[in-house]
Amino acid sequence: PKWWGLVCDYLDRCDDEHSSLQEKFIHAFFKNFGFTAQSLPVLVHGVQSMQNLEPAKEFRTLIANAESLDALLEIREQLADYLKNPAPTAVFLFVETQVDKRSRMFKAVRETGRAVEFATQTEETLKKWILGQIRREGKKISEETLNRFLTMTGTDMEQISSELEKLFCYTLNRDVITREDVDAVCVRQISSRIFEMVESMALRRQQQTLKLYYDLLSLKEPPMRILYLIGRQFNLLLQVKALKKTGSDDRTIAEKTGLRGFLVKKYASQASRFSRRELQEALAACAEADESVKTGRMGDRMCVELLLIRYSAEKTKGRSQTWET
Repeated sequence: PKWWGLVCDYLDRCDDEHSSLQEKFIHAFFKNFGFTAQSLPVLVHGVQSMQNLEPAKEFRTLIANAESLDALLEIREQLADYLKNPAPTAVFLFVETQVDKRSRMFKAVRETGRAVEFATQTEETLKKWILGQIRREGKKISEETLNRFLTMTGTDMEQISSELEKLFCYTLNRDVITREDVDAVCVRQISSRIFEMVESMALRRQQQTLKLYYDLLSLKEPPMRILYLIGRQFNLLLQVKALKKTGSDDRTIAEKTGLRGFLVKKYASQASRFSRRELQEALAACAEADESVKTGRMGDRMCVELLLIRYSAEKTKGRSQTWET
């Protein structure tokens, strides 16, 4: 339409400190006209006149076609050119979890500004940092207890700091932090709970397996995320088992699987409770359960529950276990 150019001129003159109206307009505009090569200039001018634009949930559906994706890719290429010589007052901040360092966009950002990677700290660095915090409080912790603490908290430094503060308060009148202290006050991350769940399956402790599952559900963990993490756990166990069979040491296993060094022995111990065939069957069972839910043959909660029941059931002599869902 002829008036789109007028809209772009208006957006250029808008006050970015009062941008709620522009956001509502942009949402309504693209819900009506979609993302095309003709409409995208309105988006560009709108974003430039605002402090922040929250994407509408409908946007994902609206761009799911070849014409819209091609138009967006063209806009991205133009942005890469613009970044090489931006306006003096323009500031761009890109936050990404994954970056293609071969793309023109990344190269333009790196040449014009700065690209900084905030990688997860190594196990050694995390331990040094934690021990430094503990020493400042005048306390001590054993290597075994420290490993237990990291197993429960994960590698997020903000989470670690929060759990350390709880430990310091809990052990206020004592100099040594024990495993019992960690178990008493630290919140276990979901990966730790999944490890325990698979361990219960291996030991055929069906009631404990289901209790752990219901605990995760009560914490609002989606059944499909739980299923994904169970499958990931079995996949890691299969990798660890295969690497152990080839004679790989713990350091090599950690490098190839992405596991923390202090976790390798725990995973190797758990993997030894399963045969290679059992782990392969478990992975296949997880894939079948995922398909059953996504094709609508079964609800997600019940599907995962049946998988856990079958896999944690006592083995029947003379019969192979089946996992169809």
